[in-house]
Amino acid sequence: MPPKKNAGNKKGGKPAKGGKGGSNNSSRPSTPAPAAPATPVQAAAPEPEVVAKEAIAVALSLGSEYATVTLLPTAAGQRGEVIADEDGERQIPAVVAVAGAEEIAGTAAKNQMVRNLTGTVRRFVPLLGLKYSDAKVQAAIANSAVPVEENAEGFPVFVITQWVHPEGNEDADAVEKVSKYTVVDLTAVLLQSLKQSAESYTGSPVNRCLLSYATDFTPEQQQALVRAAQQAGMEVTSLIPEPVAAALAFEHIKRTNENLGCNGLAMVVDLGASTTTLSLCNLFAGLITPIAHTTIPLGGLDLDRVLFTHFAAEFKKKQGHDIKGNRKAEEKLMLACELTRKVLSASTTSNCHVEAFYEGIDYVSVINRIRFEGLTGKWKRELEEAIRGFLDEQNVDADEIDHVLAVGGVAKIPMATRLLENVFGRAHIDTQVDGDEAVAYGTAIHGMQPAEHHSQARNHDDREIVTPHLTHALGLLDARGDFVTVIPRDTPVPVKHAVTIEVDGAASAWLQIAEARELVPLPDEDEDKEDDEDDEALPLYKGTVVGEIAVAATKGNKFEKVDVVFTVHENGKLHVSATAHEASTHHKVHASVDI
Repeated sequence: MPPKKNAGNKKGGKPAKGGKGGSNNSSRPSTPAPAAPATPVQAAAPEPEVVAKEAIAVALSLGSEYATVTLLPTAAGQRGEVIADEDGERQIPAVVAVAGAEEIAGTAAKNQMVRNLTGTVRRFVPLLGLKYSDAKVQAAIANSAVPVEENAEGFPVFVITQWVHPEGNEDADAVEKVSKYTVVDLTAVLLQSLKQSAESYTGSPVNRCLLSYATDFTPEQQQALVRAAQQAGMEVTSLIPEPVAAALAFEHIKRTNENLGCNGLAMVVDLGASTTTLSLCNLFAGLITPIAHTTIPLGGLDLDRVLFTHFAAEFKKKQGHDIKGNRKAEEKLMLACELTRKVLSASTTSNCHVEAFYEGIDYVSVINRIRFEGLTGKWKRELEEAIRGFLDEQNVDADEIDHVLAVGGVAKIPMATRLLENVFGRAHIDTQVDGDEAVAYGTAIHGMQPAEHHSQARNHDDREIVTPHLTHALGLLDARGDFVTVIPRDTPVPVKHAVTIEVDGAASAWLQIAEARELVPLPDEDEDKEDDEDDEALPLYKGTVVGEIAVAATKGNKFEKVDVVFTVHENGKLHVSATAHEASTHHKVHASVDI
């Protein structure tokens, strides 16, 4: 600010030099007014440097109907966070659609499905890596509203035809646009949408992921899943089977909340949308050893179809219209039935409402849980028979199962829980983790393991964790002294296997526990000797007796069978228990030995 002018004295003094009245003749120069302190001029503040956030990894779980995105835990004892998409859904539909020139995935794709049936593809994840001629692909083609072709490599290709306006000219006539998507392409579009949801939620770029996969996925299907993730811009750091991920989530939560692990024999029952997967695992001190698995073609869609049949018949009775053959009406009702089933999982009554259901007629109906369970009696019987059949195939009694881990959206239905309690009376039904999110949490927890447990290799052949294995097969000697294998060589430990021995009419049983340490030498080939189909095969191993166990029936009774259970602990110790069943009294005689 410039200094003020000197105004002189009040008696009319001359203005100061340089003032408007001319020069100042005083011999003493006038003292200028003190200058006001200048305001310091600050240099322009530099714009804050934009620091790029570090890229993160997420856990992704893809099911036949829904997918989840889970942030990895940031500290030990946590289980991660299942995040919602832009529509607020944590269970994101595994649906991809093409609307005009736009690719849509997730909730938005499912919401427009009824209006765009021929441009919407769903239930494609189980088809990853399968050839066009595969039975699963052919079954999916029969139920698909989108045409499917076979490409030069023999894989299915979904052909989506849309009518679009030329870019920038909405007044011009629409032209036909044909888009072809392989299953890998569709999965990549879905994964890209999940990736964008995670980036929007965290503000960090996502360049790595952990993926869970269905138990029945072949190595080729797993590699197709990896290629889809890479096509979506993410490197796959690890793959984990869904039952193992579910068991890991339950074990982690139990150990965190109760300071106890889920030790023992566990059955993971994944009641999914399309299928039910049964996986028998051995759990000990955080080590999860898969033993066997099977897939049953029963799931939530079968329950939805039961409701569909019920409501369609009711609509026909009330309105006189049969919706059979009307694809749009059928899809509307199936979506409403899915919502009705989910409501009945938590409530005793649910409405079924379809707006503009058929020829502009709205449809509203009510059903209660008792009626629903009555309609689905066949589904329950078939599922129970399948579970019991699987146990019989594995020579495992239901009473030997220590934990039942119920996974999947259908596991929330009360009648499903009662069914499992009926089959596995002794086992504890674990419900500490939401069935919809158990696999997601387990996949995220798997990401907290040391880096050396995850493979960066493109073929992911070395992703499995090395665990102790049996160096020799374990089993029993039969009446002729031949070795019978119960636990094969190279089986990961800890492990538990069971075998049933028929001993009709025996008053006692004496069992020799053996270890197979050497092979039986094969006989010299005799070209002149004809093959005899009645000759029994020679045993593969020579058995070395390592222990014995005996049981005796009560006086006057005889045994029907003996159940023998081999348990190898993590320290290599062997525990063998025998339970003999008396034929007439159903009394059980127990004996055990530690080796």
